[in-house]
Amino acid sequence: MSNRAKWIIGIDEAGRGSIIGELIVGSYAIHESEISFLKEIGVKDSKMLTPNQREYLYDILIKKGLFSVSPIRPYDIDRNNINTLEEKAAIQNILNLKRQIGNISDVKSIIIDKFGFLRIMPIKLKQMGFKGELIVEPKADVNYPVVSAASIIAKVIRDRRIEILRKIYGVKGS
Repeated sequence: MSNRAKWIIGIDEAGRGSIIGELIVGSYAIHESEISFLKEIGVKDSKMLTPNQREYLYDILIKKGLFSVSPIRPYDIDRNNINTLEEKAAIQNILNLKRQIGNISDVKSIIIDKFGFLRIMPIKLKQMGFKGELIVEPKADVNYPVVSAASIIAKVIRDRRIEILRKIYGVKGS
């Protein structure tokens, strides 16, 4: 057993069900010992925070932990199963985080805000050598600070991308 710090990864999305813009799948990784820090700075589900609070927390989060985002284009959502697309995006995020962490055995758990039935992720994680705990629960964005952090990352990135669309097309709302 390594004495290296164990990482916890949270995964959530922003923009599901929106009429415009991409769905953004966000992932956030932090050392297990830093989970209490997330609570101390006020991390919670992005829907419970104002845009200014999310931006403030985003700036802290990206300096404290690791993150990855994967956009899913409306074009792809219109032509494919959204749950499959989200699962593939989440896997891509895990691969991105694995590269940053260095060793998948240093990941203690991956916690996902449930978006559908996972078909390929358990197989892919096993192929990567992941032996930690996979937790998939509804309301994980409310119940696990690391998933709340992923929620904030995804929402801030999506809001910034929507703002560009607003400027280009004069779109109001999302």
